[in-house]
Amino acid sequence: MNRFKFLIIVCTGLFTAVLLLISIPAPTSAQSAPTLPPRPTPEAESTPDAALLGATIQLNIRAAEATSIDADDWAIVQWQDERGDWNNVEGWQGYLEYDAASQTWKVIWWTSRENFGEESFRWAIYTDKQLASLEATSETFDLPKSSLEAVIVTLKD
Repeated sequence: MNRFKFLIIVCTGLFTAVLLLISIPAPTSAQSAPTLPPRPTPEAESTPDAALLGATIQLNIRAAEATSIDADDWAIVQWQDERGDWNNVEGWQGYLEYDAASQTWKVIWWTSRENFGEESFRWAIYTDKQLASLEATSETFDLPKSSLEAVIVTLKD
């Protein structure tokens, strides 16, 4: 029986030693952290400098003063060449929008810095998109000269 006790003690000791070895953390070698792919560095949000911003041109037509103006009318910005002829600006044309709060027909177009200060423009109102009949024009105006400026134009009396 002594042998049997001895065998049990040895087996228990070996079992305990294996458990201890398993529970001891393995020594770490000086390994570098895994290399991750580069990530883009977020840029700080910046407020655009006012000098980089554009400006607007706007046509306002009071409904009470221009009873012939309606939603089918087509508004075009035109520029005057050196011979005095009026030329349509392709990007600045569209239908009038009615603002019920102010009882005004309006058209607003954005202009970039590159065009600041250009001269000899007017608004032309046609009865339809096909330019069948010229209904009204504005006085001649110049484009804004600085950022965030709004040039507001009305029709001739």
